[in-house]
Amino acid sequence: DLLATSTTHRLDAALVSLNSTGFDTSVVERLASNGVRVGTVESDGGHLGLGGPVRLGELGAWLAETADPVVGATESESGKVVAVWGPTGAPGRTSLAISLATAAAAANLSTAIVDADVNGGAVGQWLGILDDVSGLMAACRDVTRGTQVSVERHLLSLDDRTNVLTGVPRPDMWHNLRPGAIEGVLQQISTSHELVVVDCAFSAEASAGP
Repeated sequence: DLLATSTTHRLDAALVSLNSTGFDTSVVERLASNGVRVGTVESDGGHLGLGGPVRLGELGAWLAETADPVVGATESESGKVVAVWGPTGAPGRTSLAISLATAAAAANLSTAIVDADVNGGAVGQWLGILDDVSGLMAACRDVTRGTQVSVERHLLSLDDRTNVLTGVPRPDMWHNLRPGAIEGVLQQISTSHELVVVDCAFSAEASAGP
């Protein structure tokens, strides 16, 4: 109901409980995109980029301090993010992404390869890396939940200058990768790497779910 109301652009601010079902960073981002300032009650929402807790007696002061919604803001200097993409039928995206990352690492740049191919990642197989779970899916889950632990714990080390974040193994798992979460993952990784190379899929269809 809150998200639906926010689309009418008649809502300026909302106070929410962190225990609300389904409340995560993606909801915060959607509310902020609709111009809604979000604060929490009862507990601190700092891990979601929110202020709080906000008390009713301090509501006026809080509204004055949050004139513009800010979600996940950071002053950290970030490295460059390069996306390797091609239209349907374009071959060689994964090999090009890995070649770019390898060349950057050879030039002594700290580099990360992120497998964001929603049709089924191949970076891990290409590099001979075996993982029990998708690194990108686990990292997106941390960002969505507002976990305060760095997503870099899901990176696998290829050598002393190159890290890898493996992708989803099957196309039917892509709906777990929310755009806002992927953006959050890339922001975190880029703060500790001089170059982040993202292997992208050629397309992504709309979800058939609700």
